[in-house]
Amino acid sequence: MAAGCAFHDGVVLIADSRATWVSAGGEHHFDDRLQKILHLSPKLAVGYAGNVALAGTTVQALRKAIAKNPRLEIPRRMAQELPRVARYFHKREAGARVPQASSVAFVLAGGDRSGKISLWTFRSPEFRAKEIIDSFDVLGTGDVVKHYLGRTFASLRQLPELKARADRLIHELEAELGKLTQHTKDTVGGLFQVILIGADGIKPMRYGFLDINVEGPGYARSIHMERGRWIQTDLSAGSATVLRQPHELVGQFVGERRIHDIRAPEVNGKIRRWHLQYFMTCLAIKRDVGSTEFVGEMTTLTGFGFPKVIPIMVTASFWGPTGSHEVILRLDASGIVTTLHQETVRIRYQTEPLELDWRVEIPVATPGRAYLELVVDGELLGRRALHFCEAPGPAPASREETVAWLKRHTPEAAEQHVGCDDPVLRAEGGFLSYFVLCQELIDQPTQHKFLGEMRAVYWKNYPLAFKFFLATCFQLPRGQHRVRLDLVNVATRQATNVANATISATADCRQVPVQGELIARIPEPGLYFFSLYVNDRLLSCIPIPFETGRDPFSYTLTDDAAKEVAGGQLLILSKRSQQQTG
Repeated sequence: MAAGCAFHDGVVLIADSRATWVSAGGEHHFDDRLQKILHLSPKLAVGYAGNVALAGTTVQALRKAIAKNPRLEIPRRMAQELPRVARYFHKREAGARVPQASSVAFVLAGGDRSGKISLWTFRSPEFRAKEIIDSFDVLGTGDVVKHYLGRTFASLRQLPELKARADRLIHELEAELGKLTQHTKDTVGGLFQVILIGADGIKPMRYGFLDINVEGPGYARSIHMERGRWIQTDLSAGSATVLRQPHELVGQFVGERRIHDIRAPEVNGKIRRWHLQYFMTCLAIKRDVGSTEFVGEMTTLTGFGFPKVIPIMVTASFWGPTGSHEVILRLDASGIVTTLHQETVRIRYQTEPLELDWRVEIPVATPGRAYLELVVDGELLGRRALHFCEAPGPAPASREETVAWLKRHTPEAAEQHVGCDDPVLRAEGGFLSYFVLCQELIDQPTQHKFLGEMRAVYWKNYPLAFKFFLATCFQLPRGQHRVRLDLVNVATRQATNVANATISATADCRQVPVQGELIARIPEPGLYFFSLYVNDRLLSCIPIPFETGRDPFSYTLTDDAAKEVAGGQLLILSKRSQQQTG
């Protein structure tokens, strides 16, 4: 497969890396070492799909033609030359093969001296030039890709730059290709070769991906170009494969070389797909760059006269698979489950936590216990115990009387709350209230403020002794529990223990905090999980990229920030500051 997308400010070319060979017995074999996007000149590139030998012969002839006549570097002149050359070799090849075997198509893109960027496609046998203006074309396998581009091209136009459009294309094309039938699916594989063509020339795009299924095996791949050669790297195994030009691969097939198979996402019910960061009830929540504050945290609510409706603020944050997902907030009171809120959310970037706030009204028939539950795609992600108490005596008449009344009766209400037994909690083994990595915690009885929450870390030379503050809180079954924090390299799955603790829960509904300053040794750049376990059961994890500032795989720094890192300064990108980094 090869595709080209023409925008007002440039072109994105994208192709897979798989060659398909058919044995004498008609069996298909696959090799993920084929370079399908090739430079013709500093501002001119060609991609292809179909007969590899024919494509290679044609491209070599075009390069020789440019060497003899440099004016062919002008895109429009090359768009006139390519059909003539391609027809010649296609006619020669077709004489020895069935027509289908000699089928090939090309996509040509480049810029002229005026800065105009052009895109054409050509298909055998005539290779008539088709200019693509503010549109797209797809060659080879993958009609489903055409349908996808047709649906989303208008929204791609709205993205601010070519790289942003290419990032989205890479991710979503992989998802769409995963929908192909098994036979067709196998003919597309390897990592995508992607180049951006703008007024400043051709820029090969480096990209990679990691399987961030926390409980699965490590799976990480990347691709980049060095001196005109694409290199695919298996980050999990630490091995690299140099892609071959067509003439180098033809006739050299010695066995299957699969580097990456494109597959539809699989859902395994035994593996945790969602990772809670917090699930809280409070009077208000305040967020700023690098900080989150829960104001007036509440688990016990006292009122005069039941039944009544009690307003409450509920806030939650979690991360998980991209796409559209159903979120339900519900109340479990005496075995009667009531849906308080339901909505569909869209996650665009898997490791960026989604933050949701709801002001809900809770119907309370009688005093007693109830449980607020957070459910995402049918998975019970959070459960928070609430206790509703009926206040004795007449309602206070003034603010001063209210303060005095609360001082007298709050301890009694709190004791009633923590005396509960929760069978769901015992069956699940525990629930998380919050899990935060930050630089400082301001902790008060009903107020928590996390300062210096981190999104990514940049350091010039590794290893790095990274100092941070762990703030976490649980609801656990009554008894002793083991808590563990591990640092896990996402690519290799190598785990290093950071901290251990034994804690005691005196009641099912009591909040049990675990917090303190820690140091984690980061051996090398990469994406890491900080994984939180209770009794050896994974409860949640936080992904943190540790970068050098060069060739970033998460967030690109501003020029000034990159210079600070290059000068030896540790830089921590704060949560919610991504939009400021350029």
